[in-house]
Amino acid sequence: MASMLMSLAQPALTGSQSLTEVHVVLGATGTVGRAVVQRLKELSKENDKTKTIIRLVSRSGKAAPDAAPTQPGNYVADAHKADLFNSADAQDAIRGARFVYLCVDVAWDSYGNRWPTIMSNVIAACEKEYAVLVFADCMWSYGNRGPSTSRVVLEGT
Repeated sequence: MASMLMSLAQPALTGSQSLTEVHVVLGATGTVGRAVVQRLKELSKENDKTKTIIRLVSRSGKAAPDAAPTQPGNYVADAHKADLFNSADAQDAIRGARFVYLCVDVAWDSYGNRWPTIMSNVIAACEKEYAVLVFADCMWSYGNRGPSTSRVVLEGT
């Protein structure tokens, strides 16, 4: 995933061109979302021709403490509240994005009911904005069978 993030986050620029990119991390307070935010912050240091806006989207609207702009780089971190089950919230969160990282998770008991709606809302918003969607899938498709091991992954459902 890191090499994919690097290639996506660094557009080709020539001469004195400058660019502002909006990266939206849906589920920015979760484990995967925080890792994506950290990598985007690191990449912003390597690319001085691009100002990066990292929109940290969560249900609470609060950024994780480690997502705050405490390290040098050419980025701005912006916390944003959204319920992705609501299409208007999803559209608002994704507005203006060039890249969207879908890192959310839902509880096992509501996965089948909520996940298709969340995916539809996010995909529709990305299409409207012409944003690239990067999807960090969860393990629920393997069922709720206890600790995940390589054997569970290979068995599938």
